[in-house]
Amino acid sequence: MSKKLSISLIIIVIILSGLWIWTLAIPKGAIMLGGSTSVNPIMQSLTSEYKRDKNLEFIYNSTGSRAGVVGVTSNIYSAGFISKETDNSTLSGTSAEWSGSGKVTDEYIITKTLNSVNILPGYYSFQFGIDALILFYNQPNGWNDRLSDALNFELTGDALPDALQTDILKNIYDASYNWKKLANDLYVMQQKSPPLTPPITEEDVNNVQATSILPISREDGSGTRDAFSSLTGVTEVTNANIVSSNGQMLSQIKSNVGSFGYISYAFISSIRDNLKMASIEGERLDPDDLQHNKNIIETADYKLQRPFTALFEPETKNFAKLRDFFVWLMSDDSANESFVNEGIIKKFILTGRP
Repeated sequence: MSKKLSISLIIIVIILSGLWIWTLAIPKGAIMLGGSTSVNPIMQSLTSEYKRDKNLEFIYNSTGSRAGVVGVTSNIYSAGFISKETDNSTLSGTSAEWSGSGKVTDEYIITKTLNSVNILPGYYSFQFGIDALILFYNQPNGWNDRLSDALNFELTGDALPDALQTDILKNIYDASYNWKKLANDLYVMQQKSPPLTPPITEEDVNNVQATSILPISREDGSGTRDAFSSLTGVTEVTNANIVSSNGQMLSQIKSNVGSFGYISYAFISSIRDNLKMASIEGERLDPDDLQHNKNIIETADYKLQRPFTALFEPETKNFAKLRDFFVWLMSDDSANESFVNEGIIKKFILTGRP
């Protein structure tokens, strides 16, 4: 047995032990769900509304995307939630298999499929929303609005005057970069490609101290980290401080001047004052303009985004109740209010063949 496989099995055993202990505290009659910490805010809102409407309690355990997969494939969760794209590797390390059912995007057909007595056995992926990721930082002494406006990351590199900015994010997560070097690099890039915003001056650069940038990342197995890595190309984070939730990420960035990290859009209202957001391919989210944010996420003009997805198997004992919950969140007005309040864009895709 390879060392990598042994470590994976140990992780699964640890996750299962924790989930089993957690089940002992669940109220009688409640249906257990769990997984991604990023999905937690919207699921807490949706399950609370559903309990008020239907008098049926779903309990969501915020344990991380990997634990969501392990929990549902071990029949501990009725559905496991992840915050990243599903593919053939999603079920790796388990004995579970996809159903093989094709992709459905029409809500009426999804409802018919879920209600069908002939629904194929095996696991399904049910995408129900889109979440954006935010690159944010606690600005250092001397950093100003002109520098903030210039901090823009191109994920594809197609619009860059040179390769310099493609490497900036990787340099930050190498922990070998400082804020003055970043300010100077932004200044150099603006000389090659004049900006629409007020230009950075040499004085702006000189006012920034050469304080090291403290990179902060999420734990291995986190859907947020997987989405960040796949979208930005930053896969090496061994020099970064590691946190295990969005809440911890926010707390660490707030507490450390000069730190840099990424977080789920659900936390945008907390990114104010000395905390600043970077632009993505010229688009920046705004904590005070939710309609603007909805528009650029929905149209995919804001590129740093990922799906919220539930994994389930229709032969489990609670599937009928889970199915009714899924149909409700696609169509009910109170469910729609939860999506709006949490900043999640509704998008439904059902497939057994990722």
